[in-house]
Amino acid sequence: MLFHNMNTLTMRFLFIILFVSSACFAQTKTAIGRIVYENTSGKTIDFLDMWFSGNAYKCSRNLNADAILKGGMKSSYNSIEDSLADVKKMEIRKQALTQMPSVQTYYAELGKKETYNVVRVGESSYAIIDSTPFVKWEVQNDTQTISGLLCQKAAGTTAVSKTKITAWFAPSIPTSIAPFTLRGLPGLLVEASYDTQPVSVRMLSLDYPVKERQDISFPSDISIITISELRQKQAKRSQDLRNMSEHYKNQIKEGQPGVLNH
Repeated sequence: MLFHNMNTLTMRFLFIILFVSSACFAQTKTAIGRIVYENTSGKTIDFLDMWFSGNAYKCSRNLNADAILKGGMKSSYNSIEDSLADVKKMEIRKQALTQMPSVQTYYAELGKKETYNVVRVGESSYAIIDSTPFVKWEVQNDTQTISGLLCQKAAGTTAVSKTKITAWFAPSIPTSIAPFTLRGLPGLLVEASYDTQPVSVRMLSLDYPVKERQDISFPSDISIITISELRQKQAKRSQDLRNMSEHYKNQIKEGQPGVLNH
């Protein structure tokens, strides 16, 4: 009877341990918030859609359709009909761009140096590991309110190029997660700008605490490859597209449009 009771107590204890462990594990995989940043580098502007927990994140980099299409607009038109036709073309292209999958998706976790950078090549996705050292931060006393959040200033230095960075973070949102190498602040990053380069990250929207559940764990079905292997796959994909284009051009010239045989 005593042995049975001990087994019962042991099973209950193990159940509690497993329950607590699984709850903590789930907490690292489920987002508590979502923030969208505008990411500017020189003349290039795109968006970072980041789901984050207290110690992990999933961040997707998406193209800025408006910025891409702006460069394709004509500077002048011969008629109103001509301008309306161009606008219609731009709207169709914009819809196509907004439906495209993310250019890149990053997964990272505090306590680990690696960032998993997932890149699409055709219909397949691959991950490469980025281990660039993170920025070293010094928190300062200056504060200001940004988009309704009381933010504190921090000065940072990149580990490789020693570039100076000025950042503002929200201590009220307890996560040190941030995109790229900017993580490590005692609160959610709201803005960051490089002092000597036209590079910046700026919050556009924030949903915290988030109502929608989002799994931010790294997908187990994505192969991890080296950067050289990724470049080889990208080169092969580009060559395949060129071959396909030439195939269709030749068939059109011969008056026999058809499907390329793989």
